[in-house]
This record gives sequence, structure tokens and C-alpha cells, in this order.
Amino acid sequence: MKKLPLLLFIVLLIAACNVQKRTHSSKHSFSNEVIAGIWTEHWEADSSETDVTYVDTIRIVTDKRGELNLNCINNSNYKYSNINFDGEELRFTMENTSGTEDRFFVYYTLRLDKGKTLMQGEIVNSLDSRVLIKMIKL
Repeated sequence: MKKLPLLLFIVLLIAACNVQKRTHSSKHSFSNEVIAGIWTEHWEADSSETDVTYVDTIRIVTDKRGELNLNCINNSNYKYSNINFDGEELRFTMENTSGTEDRFFVYYTLRLDKGKTLMQGEIVNSLDSRVLIKMIKL
């Protein structure tokens, strides 16, 4: 009879952990596969913070473990890291590796729209410039 309260406590503790785990995972709206595909990058045209006049095309894929990988189709000098998609917001770092003098980092924060074909947000580069950006899924 003395073991019954302990057993009841353990059962309730396990049940609480299971409910908490389900609640945490259900906050994500979309899985990584939803953003897999080809995206074009468009920088805010009126910004004095950037001289970017070209459009990069980025391929987003999921690997066998479901993790995201990015690569720029039209510029092999870009290396992507710290990729995180929480189901609504994509964050990653892009490094330009073209040379030691030209090396710089761009930090992206993009929010996926409900139609799953547009991400909008802001970049901050290693010079602390901030620019609005959008990515459109092809």
C-alpha cells in the first residue's frame, strides 16, 4: 500500500511530460519539407542600405534526417550555416567565401506566409546594415 502513492506520482509525472512534449511540437505550423524548393531572393528596391541589384536563386532541400540545406544556384561562393526553421520562421547565416577581402556574413530572418510561397523579413549583414527582403518560391 505504501508503494501506491509513489506509483501514482510516477504515472502522473510521465503523463505530464508527454502532454508537454505534444504541446511543444504542435506550435510549429509547417514542417521543413514545406519550404523545400527553389526560391528567388528580392531585396528592397528603395533601400539606401544596399547596392544589391541582382536576384539570387536559392535551393532549399531536406536531407535524409529531415534537416535543411541551402545552396545558391547562381553563386557557389555562398556558404549557408545555422539553418533553423521553427515552422513559421526561417533563420540562417550566409557567408560570402569569395576571398579574404570580400568575405562577409549576412544574417537572415524570414517569416513564411500562410500560402507557403512567400517569405518576408530582414537581413543584417556584418557591417550592421539592415534591409527588408522577400523570397518567392518558384
